[in-house]
Amino acid sequence: MMFCSRIRGWAAPLCGVLLAPCIAAQTPPPARPDPAPASPASLRADLRALVDAATPVPPVVYRSVFTDLPTGVETTDTDWRKANQAVGEFPRGHIDILRWESRHEGKH
Repeated sequence: MMFCSRIRGWAAPLCGVLLAPCIAAQTPPPARPDPAPASPASLRADLRALVDAATPVPPVVYRSVFTDLPTGVETTDTDWRKANQAVGEFPRGHIDILRWESRHEGKH
């Protein structure tokens, strides 16, 4: 605010308007009333209920992490020369593939 006190004329109101959001952002939020503190006895009772060993817990169901994994990447061998030639048909990359797909939309 010291900066605005040195400004004269038309610039002072402009400075106030421009700095108002910054000043409002720096003000602390309004104080909230504290909730009523719980009694120590009620806190101990809640804690006992949380850590009681007799509390029934459902059994953990074992599920292997390997059941959903694929058994293999490829089932057949692919000739790398044919694959390389197929990729070479699209010298400009993805745009050529998109154009090829648009021409052969219902055929593949």
